[in-house]
Amino acid sequence: MKNCNRMNIEDLELSVPMKELYNEVSPLINKIEIVYTENDLSYSGVGARAIKLPNRDWEIELRKDEPFMEYVLSHELLHILLDTKGYPNVSKIDISKKRWKIAQLLTNTILHKIIIKKQLKRGFEIEDARKEMLRDVADNWPTIRVLGDYGSFRDLVTLVSFMIEAEDYLDRYIGRIKENNLFLYEHAERIYKEIYDEPYDSPYSTRKRLVRVFKAFDDLLKDNNLPQWKLFEKLSVVYIPSTWELQLSVSQVFDDATNQNNDLFFYAKSDGQLSFAFEIKDVESYKEVEIEINKRRNMTVEGLFNESNTEYVTHN
Repeated sequence: MKNCNRMNIEDLELSVPMKELYNEVSPLINKIEIVYTENDLSYSGVGARAIKLPNRDWEIELRKDEPFMEYVLSHELLHILLDTKGYPNVSKIDISKKRWKIAQLLTNTILHKIIIKKQLKRGFEIEDARKEMLRDVADNWPTIRVLGDYGSFRDLVTLVSFMIEAEDYLDRYIGRIKENNLFLYEHAERIYKEIYDEPYDSPYSTRKRLVRVFKAFDDLLKDNNLPQWKLFEKLSVVYIPSTWELQLSVSQVFDDATNQNNDLFFYAKSDGQLSFAFEIKDVESYKEVEIEINKRRNMTVEGLFNESNTEYVTHN
């Protein structure tokens, strides 16, 4: 990382809503450090990003001389808050670095719909920032006429994120994009409609929406005669069980599969999404592998969370 310096968030001059948000987040994590950078963060959503580190530590990267500090800092703090509340995130299992970045963008885009509502509800002054960002994006959007390379997928998902951010102003800005980028807009609209089809706000309903969008993204690829990415089986999204499911056996809630490397995967029966992945270690025979698999199949769902050292929330 070039040209950066660090400071504690407590050293910033915070507005009243920001102090309230930070005081809510602070007991749930170990520490947050602000990292100022001159790197290009334009495709991280709002010109900033929160990075989760070991031991419940976090970094928030911000551009130097950020003109809309309250907007971007509250946005990233809310990302951290949602993470601590069990909202879904994705884990890389078997996917290229570039596809992984697109999957992260899709996940964040779904969370942004929740974050914007929370910013407005908490009284953050974000409207000027939103309008300026939307105007800049609408005036400088690249023209994409075919999907295929990383840049085209990045621009597609970023346009979906733009449409989420522009919810209240979409009619004002979207005409400029449609005029020069109708192809990209029509594809982005498909994903946008999957996100906005019905409300979601809990960790459980948000996870369901994420899985649905992953599958819609595959359908879009198929319609463009492109190989499907199968994000639902290439990325792990932690399962959110009902309270009563915790004492069911793993085999009642998940299907499983292994590969030649003795990796064990569990897919939720309810939606087919990969939810857990284990590396079976210290085995020398097929029989020993089967013993390890059956041990996990027969444990409770709660036991599987404990086995994987994964925190969880439940839904009723």
